[in-house]
Amino acid sequence: RAVITFGAHSSVSSSLAIARESLAMLVVGNRAGERAAGLFSVALLPVTGAQVLSSTLRLVLFGEQARLWVQGNVAPLRTSVRAQTLVGLAVGIPAAVVGWLLMPVVIRVVYGDDFADAAEAARILLVTAVATVAVGWAKTLPSAVNRPRVRTFMVGLDLAILLPLVWVLSDRNGVVGAATAMAITSVVTSAVWFVLAGRLLRTTPEQPTTAATS
Repeated sequence: RAVITFGAHSSVSSSLAIARESLAMLVVGNRAGERAAGLFSVALLPVTGAQVLSSTLRLVLFGEQARLWVQGNVAPLRTSVRAQTLVGLAVGIPAAVVGWLLMPVVIRVVYGDDFADAAEAARILLVTAVATVAVGWAKTLPSAVNRPRVRTFMVGLDLAILLPLVWVLSDRNGVVGAATAMAITSVVTSAVWFVLAGRLLRTTPEQPTTAATS
């Protein structure tokens, strides 16, 4: 039962997380038109880059996080989460500053002059890129500590905040409004993740079966 529950939550949360940008793009297209949807897709460049760059680190840390949890070494696990956050901020913030300066050039070089209007939205989405790197542990920690429901809840919360915001702001400000909605959502959900991480790591597991089914 525990394995089935774990697999179900992992599948649902992963599927919704993958569909996040596509759903936002559909809303942008509905509210602001096809061109805005295309520009939004281009503006996601820094977010996509942050996801790709942090994916390898997440895979490396997942096994270590799970090992520490099973052994009851919660203090080193807390330290690992804090260290990953600080490193993410230390790397992400300077990279975002450079990205803000170079984004118009990068957009033109990669996508061409027709998509130059996406640069402003891409600059806003640097906030989401930094948040993605800083809380990269959020994609592995719930599974490592046998709480897959937490990630399912957070993915649902993310969509519940993101899609209505994109609906409202893209209708008013097009692709810039949609980017602002995603940046706001990233900041809010990152703050919630820090609160949840504190609660998840407050106690040590008594037994693997108990942790897996709670």
